[in-house]
Amino acid sequence: MIGIITALEKEYVAMSVMLDDANDHTIPGDGAGRRYLRGTIPAASGGRHTVYLALATDMGNNASAIRTSQMLQHFPAMKHVLMVAIAGGVPNPAKAEDHVRLGDVVVSDRGGVVQYDLGKEEFDYVDKRPKFTSRFPPRPPSAELLEAVRLLRASELRGDRTWLKYLDRAARLPNSARPADDADKLYDTYQPDRLMEHPIDLQRIPGQPRVFLGIIGSSDSLQRNPVLRDELRRQHGIKAIEMEGAGVADAAWQLECGYLVIRGVCDYCDSHKNDVWQEYAAAVAAAYARGLLATLPAEVESAMKDTDRSAKTVFDMRGQQVEKQININGNYIEDNIRDDGNIMGDHSRSTVIKNNSIAPLDPKVQRALAEIQRHLRQADQRDTRELVDIVREWRERDADAFIELCGMVDGLRHTLINLQSCDLPKMDQDLRDAIAEVTEVVKSEADGGTGLELSIPLVPLLLNYKVNLDLGSGLDLRQWWEKIREKLMRGA
Repeated sequence: MIGIITALEKEYVAMSVMLDDANDHTIPGDGAGRRYLRGTIPAASGGRHTVYLALATDMGNNASAIRTSQMLQHFPAMKHVLMVAIAGGVPNPAKAEDHVRLGDVVVSDRGGVVQYDLGKEEFDYVDKRPKFTSRFPPRPPSAELLEAVRLLRASELRGDRTWLKYLDRAARLPNSARPADDADKLYDTYQPDRLMEHPIDLQRIPGQPRVFLGIIGSSDSLQRNPVLRDELRRQHGIKAIEMEGAGVADAAWQLECGYLVIRGVCDYCDSHKNDVWQEYAAAVAAAYARGLLATLPAEVESAMKDTDRSAKTVFDMRGQQVEKQININGNYIEDNIRDDGNIMGDHSRSTVIKNNSIAPLDPKVQRALAEIQRHLRQADQRDTRELVDIVREWRERDADAFIELCGMVDGLRHTLINLQSCDLPKMDQDLRDAIAEVTEVVKSEADGGTGLELSIPLVPLLLNYKVNLDLGSGLDLRQWWEKIREKLMRGA
């Protein structure tokens, strides 16, 4: 599962046409930051990547950090998040191999994104120029994505630029065609009316973008100062300047997700900045993103790994958001079932039923499970104040037990979902009676219980299935329940 963040509408539109089977997807709840465009991109060696595309509510690192955090909370199984957008380029006319031009692509390398307005700024009296020292080292991008970038770069050295064909997908978008070469004008840093000549670059193919791998500079200010631009290049080797990458990098790092920044160059960060190249730059960045993801193999992850990640996410959040996340995750899982018809999109089932005699699920059992699922949804939609108080108190008293229960609740949801979506062995009357009993328990607790209380009765229900349920952690369901029961009872 891949997430993509954009900051401008033209970036969002350019990326949207790179997705196959695109459709709107909304996470239940209130407030902004719940709407996505869900699509797919072909993966290497067959299969497809599921991609969720989001538009931040505004420009800037704060907005991008918030949107990235929301995305990773909505989709705990997300493996990578990409920022795909436009940026100002940092030219170097004295060194052709490092000379970034309009329409080029800059991809963050292992140096990541330098937030050059977060740190210490002082004046160097020896060099007679300002000097910036970052207080926080940049977060390195995903090693897997960096490997893919370098392999794609190696393909280009062989003359294979397959990713450029994806630009055709943006051909119908207004102003997305590449501007004429004479629209790429570079002016002298200290004489803003004096045109500079671009150096001869033997690596550049006329009319096509070059791809640079390098450090990206980020701040919350729109940069139109060529003196600062050149100084950032000198101090940090920066090749592009933008306003959102640091926020994406920090949010991804906090939630333990890989990230990468891909930027199409649309101006030179000077007083001549204009919009002529913006649509093309957005299109070329989006085309590169699709081409890059097409080189990655389709991921196969267990839903139990997603559960572990979800529990950690819940625990890392602060205040009331901690407890609300349980409901957010529950709502999303239910919503994903309705839309996808499976458990977690491209991800494999965590519940593996090992039995040679598989028969269709008994209709009565199916109705009982549907009733339990309906009550779980109702619990998720009720006021969560009581649950908030319970879990906050418990988290402060026993953090380990809290984390385990969060994982257990999500694990139970996943397992219930699996049982509804799979064929099961034909069940005897005792088993059907057990399901009916648990259904009555859930009904009786629906009006006054909490989401946690509604989930706990599912444990004896699942134990009675008398099948080997592999939860992906080397434990069967009974061992798992015995291991956690003591902490559960102490906490609840």
